[in-house]
Amino acid sequence: MSEHIEVWRSPEQVEGVRVATGFGSIVRSDRVAAALRSCLALGATIVVAVQHEEVVGYATVVPSSALVHERWHDLPSVHELGALEVAAPARRRQLGTAMLGELPRALEADHAIVFARALVGHWDLGRSGLEAMQYRRMLAGMLSRVGFAHERTDDPEVDDHPLSFLTVRYGRHVDVASLYAFSQRLRAS
Repeated sequence: MSEHIEVWRSPEQVEGVRVATGFGSIVRSDRVAAALRSCLALGATIVVAVQHEEVVGYATVVPSSALVHERWHDLPSVHELGALEVAAPARRRQLGTAMLGELPRALEADHAIVFARALVGHWDLGRSGLEAMQYRRMLAGMLSRVGFAHERTDDPEVDDHPLSFLTVRYGRHVDVASLYAFSQRLRAS
């Protein structure tokens, strides 16, 4: 594989970076660099797949402190796996799984709760060649391979579509208070 994985923590790491064509599920290719810079300025960590000095994939991990106006805001030890995208020409090379596999290096994953909302509206069904249920299975399988498990929630974004789902990766050394606080927020009502 000619790609390598990097972990970015600073907006300066985005300067001068080239971005592959073929992004568009979440952010179009021409806006990826600006989106990554904004996420990093909020305290996010970004795992990036690079091929020939060009970004071909990224996964954003955002601390709960940046999730203002959401139920997850300011929960200790909690991060959201936000965007996970691979440019269309670089797909089917296991880059999504490789980027997710770097989560332990990207943050102290054994001391963190990382959740991911898999929202149908963010899936690139048109260019993936997959039906919605196939895409869901692919995404759920990729997340489960790196330790994420399904959780029930009444989060309106997740409840918006029957195929959307929420998964969580609980670090082995997360304190009980953080686990309890997070579990209380899974279902707000």
